Amino acid sequence: VTLQLRNADLVATRAVTEDNAFNEDLLVNAQCFFTATDSDVVLYATDLLTIGANQTKTLDIEIPAEKITSLFGTTTKCDVYVVANYGSKINDSSIATIKGKAITLGTGATQDSFVMDGEAVVTLNGTALSGAVDLYRAAAKIVVKANIISSVNEGGKNWLPSTSKIKLTYTGSVNGSKISARQTDANAEAEVTYTQETNVFSSFTTETESDGTTKHVGYQTTPFYSFPVAAAANKGSIKMVIPWTPAGGTEIEYTYQIPVNIALERNHVYIIEVDVE
Repeated sequence: VTLQLRNADLVATRAVTEDNAFNEDLLVNAQCFFTATDSDVVLYATDLLTIGANQTKTLDIEIPAEKITSLFGTTTKCDVYVVANYGSKINDSSIATIKGKAITLGTGATQDSFVMDGEAVVTLNGTALSGAVDLYRAAAKIVVKANIISSVNEGGKNWLPSTSKIKLTYTGSVNGSKISARQTDANAEAEVTYTQETNVFSSFTTETESDGTTKHVGYQTTPFYSFPVAAAANKGSIKMVIPWTPAGGTEIEYTYQIPVNIALERNHVYIIEVDVE
């Protein structure tokens, strides 16, 4: 059977961000589970296959003759479920059980890879079997977009922001879930904190509004990640610290609290836009 694995496009909620950095497209390994059409019972599973590719990979898999009979019977189609980057061989015989296996995000600044899964129909044409599987990341991606006024007149002084020294701390990222990664699978006990310091935004550009006000505009360089979670259960928040320096004075850090108490879905990117005026 020839299977084409494709890392599906990330779904953007408000804007599109680059989706090819930080190992987001990396396919380290994969395992394929074949079932009869609309069946939950695994009739044939591959070993853990080493992939080592970005975004797409075509696999040629040999299925034993006796398994072909049980998979297809009198039809020309069967189903395949693929799990990527789980890291170890799965021996369960039920698709539902496999989807329910526990997964975690790494606690480092970036992830080594992301667990993905996807399903497809395999079609038998003579002796040729083929199918294409779109893989979806179990994690959601969060990016802060900052619009920071270029100067503030306060107390008779002109204050300037130090954009290269901004710090971001994301508290409440959900790093425990299941391969299926639905909102209800979030592990409320598995919340972690990620901190990013200095140069955490891309090169700021300067934009001028209709009233003549100028702002520094930039996107968070390294994203934050979380598994799906319902809005009511989401305890996430991001603390943004911006140093401001008054004319002739000493730099002072000001803190801005950004709530992330929204529903997070798998394979989505959330752009949180913050206006600092």
